[in-house]
Parts: sequence; C-alpha cells; structure tokens
Amino acid sequence: MDDTAVKAAAVAAAATINSNGEVFVEQRAAVNKPAGHGELAEEANNIIDRLQGHQAEILGRDNAKNGPDRSVDGVLIQTKYYKTARGSLEACFDPSSHQYRYLTEDRTPMQLEVPKDQYQQVLRSFEKKISQGKVPGVSDPKDAEKIVRKGKLTYDQAVNLAKPGTAESLKYDAATGAVTCSCAFGLSFLATTFMAYRETRDITGAVQAGIAAGVQVFGLSFAQHMVVSQLSRTGLSNALMAPSQAVVGELGFKTSATIVNGLRALTGKTAISGAAASKQLAKMLRGNAVSAAVTLAVFSVPETYKLFQGKASGAQYAQNMACLATSIAGGIAGAAAAGVAAAKVGAVAGTAVSPGEGTIVGLAGGMVGGTVGTVAAGVVGGILFEGDSASFGRYFNAMVSCMAVEYLLDGREMDELLAVLNCVKPEEFRTLMEETLSSRDQEAKVRAFLVPMFDETVSRRERFALPTSRQISDALVEFEQDAEEKPTA
Repeated sequence: MDDTAVKAAAVAAAATINSNGEVFVEQRAAVNKPAGHGELAEEANNIIDRLQGHQAEILGRDNAKNGPDRSVDGVLIQTKYYKTARGSLEACFDPSSHQYRYLTEDRTPMQLEVPKDQYQQVLRSFEKKISQGKVPGVSDPKDAEKIVRKGKLTYDQAVNLAKPGTAESLKYDAATGAVTCSCAFGLSFLATTFMAYRETRDITGAVQAGIAAGVQVFGLSFAQHMVVSQLSRTGLSNALMAPSQAVVGELGFKTSATIVNGLRALTGKTAISGAAASKQLAKMLRGNAVSAAVTLAVFSVPETYKLFQGKASGAQYAQNMACLATSIAGGIAGAAAAGVAAAKVGAVAGTAVSPGEGTIVGLAGGMVGGTVGTVAAGVVGGILFEGDSASFGRYFNAMVSCMAVEYLLDGREMDELLAVLNCVKPEEFRTLMEETLSSRDQEAKVRAFLVPMFDETVSRRERFALPTSRQISDALVEFEQDAEEKPTA
C-alpha cells in the first residue's frame, strides 16, 4: 500500500491547498454575490499577465481606501468592471469633488483597467475628464492613453467567470489549479521513483513507476479542483454548511484562525481572525470533505476489485482501507501542519511565504503526514488482523522447506536456491500471492512457481551412476577382510 498511500496523500494535500482558491470563487460566485465578477476579473487579468511574463500581483484584498487593486511590473492599477462604460468610468471619480480618486503616493494617477469591449468608449470619456481638469496633475487629453488600460477580458467574460459551466470559468479553474497540481506531479514522481528504486534497484522501472504515479496524482487532483471549483459556483456546498460549522464551532476561534492562516500562508494570503477565520475554515472543510470522499473512492477501486476476485482476504481489505483512509487524512493534516509551521517561521523572520514555495511546503508536509498515517494504520491493523502477505509468507516458507527435503538439497544447494529466490521481483511474489489466495489448489500454485528453481539448482549436481555388481562384490570382499583383521573386543 506504500505507493498508493503516497499518491492518495499527495492528492489530498493538493486539494487542501487548492481549497483557498475554491473558497475565494465561492464567495464571488454569481449565486452568492452578483458583483463578484469584478474581483474575479482582477484575478483573471493578473493570471494572464503573469503567463505573459509580467511581474503581476494582487494588492487590493486589504480594502485600503482608494488603494490599488493590483500591480504589473511596478505599475499600480485600479480595475473596474461595470456593466456599462459610463459605470466603469464614473466609479473612479469622487462623487462630491468629481476628481479622479485613485492616486499614487506621489499624487500621480493610477492606471484604470476596464473591460476590453469598453476600452475605446472609456478612453474618449477620460480625455474629456482631463480637459475638464478632473484628473489631478494631468492636463493633456492625450495622456489618457497612458492611464486607461485595456483589460484582458470583456465585461461578459468577467460575468461568466462567476458562473458554472462556462468556458471562462473552466479556463480560470484550469489556470489556478495547474500550478499546485503540477507541483504534486513532481513530488509524487520523486517519492515514488525513490521508493521503487529502493525496493527493486531498477532505475528504469523506478522512473516509469514515478511517471505513472505523477500522472495519476496530477490527473486526479486537477479533476478534483475543477469539479469542486465549479460546484462552488452553484451553491450546492451550502448543503454541508451545518456539519462543517458544527465542527468549526468545536474548534473555537483561536484554533480555527491558526489552521486557516496556516493554509492561507501556503498561497501567500494575509492572515484573518475571529468569525471570518471560522467561516472560511468551514467552507474549506466542505470542499475537503468532497475531495477526500472522491479520493477514497478512486483509490479503493483496485482493492475492492481484488477482494471480489478473491485475490485479497477481508482482513487484508480492511487493513488496506484503513491505511488508505489514514493516508488521506494524514495528507490533509500534514498540509495544514506544514502551513501553520511556515506561517510561524515567516512571522518570526518577518517575511511572508511566497505562493510557489508554500505549495511545495504544503505538499511535502501532506505526503509526510500521509506516510505517517499509513504506518500507524499498518501497525494497528497488523495487531488486529494478520495481513495476506504475512500468512502467505509463512505458507510459502513452509513449502520451500518441504520441497528442500523432497529434493534432498544440501547446504550449498540451499544457498544457491535462496540466491535465486532473492532475485525474484516483488511484483512476481505479489502476483503469486494474489493467484494463490484465489486458487482452490494453493499447493499446486506454489509448487508450479518453485519447481523450475529447484530443478535448476539440482541440475548442476554431478552425475551419479549406480555401482555395478562387480563393484559391489569387490566392496563386500574388502569389507570382510577388514573385519577379520580387526581384533575382537
């Protein structure tokens, strides 16, 4: 179960880290906040700028009065996505003084980012505002081109970001999930390759196993992120509101804030407290509950199939399911614990955790947590149930002992046989175990596996020809002569 546990823990940790973004989307979904498309437009424009190689970041989450929404290559930007060009323009002018209100510390105008389809109309209107002396420090109407910025999205595209099932919302979710899920691919590849090589010493096979594990982790975590993010726009997550709030209520404000801020630190978010922290943790728990259930269901399919095929006993199945469940829980807990630790270290050092580094820290913590959980479950399960590998191991060793007697192996031949057995790949033993458990003639299965090895060992014996009658007669005569020469007692 080791490789399965690593993959399950990585998927669970990725879902936990992604839950921050999913909560952000839920809070701004059209079903919950009709004007939420404005902030989603900020995020989308920021993502596009970063993909185009610009140094872009979101600044407006602190709600500072007349502060910038974001920054691109050091340029401060205020983003406005209103239904009409007039609305996007007028929102930037003080209703009492009628002056442009978004200014930098040196009193120069910030750039105004508007929907792509409103750009020309806003630009012309902004020129008129300059001519009317309503833009401090600017007198030339042509400078409007330096201030008004064409957004990457139209107004309708921004509105679609807040709705489920649209091309815009699907692209947005894919972009936000790709970073975390790609990182999960990399760490899963490294962990699985290391574990496979340690077991088999076959680097080619280990790399292939690592790639397969990475692809599986990326695919599942990416699909989960897409599904949960789309569901967050529908309001269906409200069905889990009561139980999630009950759990958070038991934790209390302080503990809730510690956990939430740890996870927020992994994605570069600022700390929150009080009721806001508890509310966000409840929302994150709802998303994680769905993700954990999907993860458990997907990774349990092979084990369930083996059970129905008779290739695993009920006791082994129970032990495997316990390991799988604890690896998922450990992945979530490990990611949260890593986030809390990173936040505390960052607070002491006076620096924030960058989003990229936070993703790596969170995923690594999740994989460690999942591994610890699997080991713990294996220990407890081993006490409660004897696993199939243990019972089959005893049976296999007994068959080797019996056949060693049947073949009259000496010490040297036993050493040769054990050397051959040591070269058998773990996958071959695993296949033999599964086939034997489901067979009605288990002895025949094990004998069929061992006979070629025993035959190969004894084939190297020196040939022995039976003595002739003359050799027997000569030996008897010599024996009688020796007996006559010996004195009687």
